[in-house]
Amino acid sequence: MEFLCYLLWCIIVFYITIWFVRKYFKKSLISILSYTVVMQMIIPLLMMYPFAFSKKNIVSTGMWYYNYLPHLNTVLFISILGIIFFFLGVILSNSSSKPVYKLQNNIASSFLTLSKSNGLILIGTLVVTLFLFLLSNGSMFGEKGIRTFAMQNTSIRPIYNLLTSILPLALGLTLINLINDKRKILLWVLLITLLSIGLSTGSRTTVFSGVIFVVLTILFLRQKSKDILLTSVLTGSFFIVFLMYLSDIRTGQMNILVTLSGLYEKIFFGNTFSDFRDTAWIMAGWDGELLFGKTQISGLLSFIPSSIFPFRSQWSLGVFTTSQVGLDSSIHPGLRPVIFGEAYFNFGVLGVISFSLIYGFIIGRISRFANSILKSKEDIRLKRIKIFSTFFMAELASNLMISAGFYYVYVTCFIIFLAYLAYNLKANIKEPKQILFERGSQSEGHNY
Repeated sequence: MEFLCYLLWCIIVFYITIWFVRKYFKKSLISILSYTVVMQMIIPLLMMYPFAFSKKNIVSTGMWYYNYLPHLNTVLFISILGIIFFFLGVILSNSSSKPVYKLQNNIASSFLTLSKSNGLILIGTLVVTLFLFLLSNGSMFGEKGIRTFAMQNTSIRPIYNLLTSILPLALGLTLINLINDKRKILLWVLLITLLSIGLSTGSRTTVFSGVIFVVLTILFLRQKSKDILLTSVLTGSFFIVFLMYLSDIRTGQMNILVTLSGLYEKIFFGNTFSDFRDTAWIMAGWDGELLFGKTQISGLLSFIPSSIFPFRSQWSLGVFTTSQVGLDSSIHPGLRPVIFGEAYFNFGVLGVISFSLIYGFIIGRISRFANSILKSKEDIRLKRIKIFSTFFMAELASNLMISAGFYYVYVTCFIIFLAYLAYNLKANIKEPKQILFERGSQSEGHNY
């Protein structure tokens, strides 16, 4: 059985490798789809499978290592099934010869509004205000800082979650606008302020996601260059080292050489890309009874603080995963299942098939929309902002697969909705001739 699982793993790895080689020669290596496949499937699933068997994982899991070993091949089956139906969803999204991108266009319009000076000032002021509020409650005091303080204080946790949900968007928008206009001193001040706040939150994703989306936007726009493969590999390697170093900083270790010396163990046996191992770990303590949407309903109600809503306190994904393996949910945010894992815990194999199919369809549509922007004749500054928005769309879609990210989705969508209202309000008060002139100068298919 184990040999057959390894053979199946090798076949999937081979086909995905061929897929990437084809994308490279077609000069479409960097895309929404390829980014999603790498970050959600290759690194946390396929790459980590062989290493999950190593006894070095005992450092992270303790004696649970021996309990989770029998479940690793089940997680592999779930992952491969999800990947297959994900790609089927992508194929379905490409079936229309003339797709309509109304929703994607509206979101991109919101990002254009947020990138204006007034939008950046408002969102930057909100971030600073939330951070100062946390400071006033003493959240920076103590050895483990703001993150642990927020986890242990349920009254403060919603503010911390709001701050870390807004920061990636604020950071990314500031950086992309700085690339568009490097002469604006205010943007430099805002970027340094946001980076400082982001680093102090103790959340690596807060700093990582906003910045990496900007980098991916730049790579996406220059993917026809000859050195795109080397540039992508070097960029990816830098960000992996950066993530590991941020993890060490969180524990008080500041020496970059120490981080580099332990890079192998941190990547393959640590907790940064541990989705595959953690899913098997959860299964080791799980009684096999399907949840039938309980964790997902809890995620949908994440705008209600768990301190006042007992259902969320009992059935949030973080509480469910920690309770299966005997961890304390009041100080541990929860184990992270693979991208198709929560669908399996709630609805079994049928859940994996249906959720991965929908997920693939959404990512496929977003990827096609991004490609249409690339082919348009719009100003490069507008292209940067719009393509940046598509990476955020893909991130929101990925967060819908794991209910722990629902709160982030709500916050981001609310900001986007407000920006869209502002965009339409501004358009409605313009002179009719001015609106007509602007529409006439736009590329086909994009109403900005």
